Amino acid sequence: MICYMKQDDGKLSLDEFQAFFSDGTLNEEELEKLFHSIDSDNTSDEGYTQGMNNAEDRTTFLQNLPIDDGPFTASELARTKSTVREGKSAGPDGIPPEVLKYCDLDDLILDFCNLALLHNMQPDIWSLSNIIPVPSTLT
Repeated sequence: MICYMKQDDGKLSLDEFQAFFSDGTLNEEELEKLFHSIDSDNTSDEGYTQGMNNAEDRTTFLQNLPIDDGPFTASELARTKSTVREGKSAGPDGIPPEVLKYCDLDDLILDFCNLALLHNMQPDIWSLSNIIPVPSTLT
């Protein structure tokens, strides 16, 4: 048996809401009314997924989103570099954030990231992170 699970988007659907609050205090109509009074986006299962049942509708929906999927630009890199926090530990690659922020590697970084984006490939190390537990000093 194959079971497909809906990806959890962190939002509570009407069905999930009804299942959670089905202790008999409210009837189904009252539950739906309460749900929609809380749900400001009115994302009932029928309305939310309406028109998303075939690939063409999904493609049209996605194409209308204001998302730039072209190569990264120098201005995007500069904006991102300005948010890099200093004094943080290096990742699994061993490169401290200050190197990426202050060394003149913009062309190299931009070319590397755009090749990864355009060819839909990334180094395995980009999927790793270091977690270093720091003991509490509470006394």
